[in-house]
Amino acid sequence: MFSFAKLAAIILLAPFALAAPSAELGTRALDTSTHCAQGDHFVAGEYTLYLNQWGSAHGSGSSCAALTSLSGTTIAWKNTWNWSAGGGIKSYTNINLNGVSKQLSAVSSIPSTWHWSQSNSGSVVANVAYDLFTAVKPGGADANEIMIWLANFQAGPISAAYNADGSPKPRASNISLAGHTWFVAPCSAFPTVN
Repeated sequence: MFSFAKLAAIILLAPFALAAPSAELGTRALDTSTHCAQGDHFVAGEYTLYLNQWGSAHGSGSSCAALTSLSGTTIAWKNTWNWSAGGGIKSYTNINLNGVSKQLSAVSSIPSTWHWSQSNSGSVVANVAYDLFTAVKPGGADANEIMIWLANFQAGPISAAYNADGSPKPRASNISLAGHTWFVAPCSAFPTVN
């Protein structure tokens, strides 16, 4: 049974700010060059920027990203993309906090703040989300993915069930938390509705 308390705990376990970047980064230059190739990734302190273009074969276009700054536990990056053809995810550029490898019960909080902006020309299908992966044991292979959507631009989560209009059928809805209203899709995606 999935309770609201568990949902609240999961939402608070966003994966980005558990560990502070090491002071050693100050002695190395930050790679701010633009990267565009499938599989490109680069490390900055305790973080890695990934150009996850796993669905690029289902369309044409590109996705490019670059780190713009790193100061203490604050990291900034930009992503530009232009994809065409069909539905489905083409790329999912993301920042990863490296080396967490802790049992969930050992994590009391993950303080996190996210400032983002999106500008577009034309029709955009995208989301802004925290993406948390869990494993059976610390350091093990990913077994579960939990997404917490902060913004939704005409995208829809993958769901185990859909309504007649094609929208995801929520397991729970109208959950008020942190000033927003959420719903829980059965595949562990938590998009905000406002």
